[in-house]
Amino acid sequence: MASWIQEGAFWPWLAGLLVLALVAVVLVFFAYHRRWIKEIKSEMGELKWLCQQAMDLAAWQERSKEWEGLVDPLGKGEEVLDLPRSGSTQAASGGAQAGENQARTSFASLGERNGGRAFVWAAGFSRGPQGPACFGAVVKNSKGELLARMQKPVGRLDRRNAMYQGVAEALAKARQFGIEKVVVFTSPIGGPKGNRGAQNLPGIKEPIRKRLEEVRADFAQFEWIIVEPPKNREAEALAREGLLAGSRRKGESPG
Repeated sequence: MASWIQEGAFWPWLAGLLVLALVAVVLVFFAYHRRWIKEIKSEMGELKWLCQQAMDLAAWQERSKEWEGLVDPLGKGEEVLDLPRSGSTQAASGGAQAGENQARTSFASLGERNGGRAFVWAAGFSRGPQGPACFGAVVKNSKGELLARMQKPVGRLDRRNAMYQGVAEALAKARQFGIEKVVVFTSPIGGPKGNRGAQNLPGIKEPIRKRLEEVRADFAQFEWIIVEPPKNREAEALAREGLLAGSRRKGESPG
């Protein structure tokens, strides 16, 4: 044994064993701390989400003076914020110019109060580009009576497509009430560009586009209007609360 050690045959074996032991320790360390690393990423995502919400809130509060005096269309008021039609140059900007040249018009100017017209407000909320996501939607008739209030998780979608999905399902719900004319209100994250159908909706997924085209075809008249978030706050709140409720049930952190 002593002669084997002295001849040097023992040291390569020892070095090999030490290397294998080191590799094993590293693998065990990463396997043990994998969940910990995942939790750190989740916490970072939540922090990013909270910062984004704070920034959005600050921006909305900064612009709130522009919206003072406008009657909330979700309330009992007789006026709504009427922005350019979806076929106009301004609407083609995807809502970037939606706050300019605002005009207030009555529900009556949008159509007969008892002529089968409905108003849809829709919003989407997501934990990021890959979801999970939830939409919120409100449907009222031209008299301001509530027809439906909808809140539904929609799986692995981004915020924009969650909103599109909400529009599609809210339109289907409105059609069940025999509605023939509809006006859709959504926040600036999405809206039609250049037409009144679903062909040019930015970032829309193909199955949702087809579904929107199908339900759109059921209406004699269809209009899509971009409004600022305070004019869409009930649908926004439904989408946000639905996602947060789902995250709490699953033990996830919204990001």
